[in-house]
Amino acid sequence: SRSVRASLRRGILAGLRAKKVAVLNDAEAYLKALAPRENAILLAAGTGAVAVGSTAGGRLIRVDGWGPLAGDRGSGHWIGRRALDHALAAHDGRAKGSRLARDILRVLKLKRPDQEIRRLYATPSARAAIASLAPAVVRAARRGDREARAIVREASRELALTVRTALDRMPRGRIRLF
Repeated sequence: SRSVRASLRRGILAGLRAKKVAVLNDAEAYLKALAPRENAILLAAGTGAVAVGSTAGGRLIRVDGWGPLAGDRGSGHWIGRRALDHALAAHDGRAKGSRLARDILRVLKLKRPDQEIRRLYATPSARAAIASLAPAVVRAARRGDREARAIVREASRELALTVRTALDRMPRGRIRLF
């Protein structure tokens, strides 16, 4: 938030006796370094997902990047969550079993999910563990697993929508994409 950034900026300035300090998230910092004075958009997609745009005039925009509970559509965590949903639905009979479902449960060491799922919830690194499933989903999609292919297609559509939305919020003209 603006107030948090302003507070951090004041504290850093006081502690360093510097004349100027910029407090940015990592995607904003990368974009500023890549395109300091031009219209540009950066899609950062890993565990999370956000599109950050900057205008030649210095205005910043953000699309998504709301975190695993409310956003990051198309991210590694989002992909992993969809795969885990499928694996648990296959386990309890709501979905047809698949190699992807078996692989996901094996990777998470959930031989008996009904008895072991609490362990996943209690793990401090649960978000990272779920995001780490994304490569297995991509591999399964390459092997032809239908459910994995559907998840990867949907993730691609979500990331494209994030970039299109950022483009719509930018001024007309040339825009560099990263």
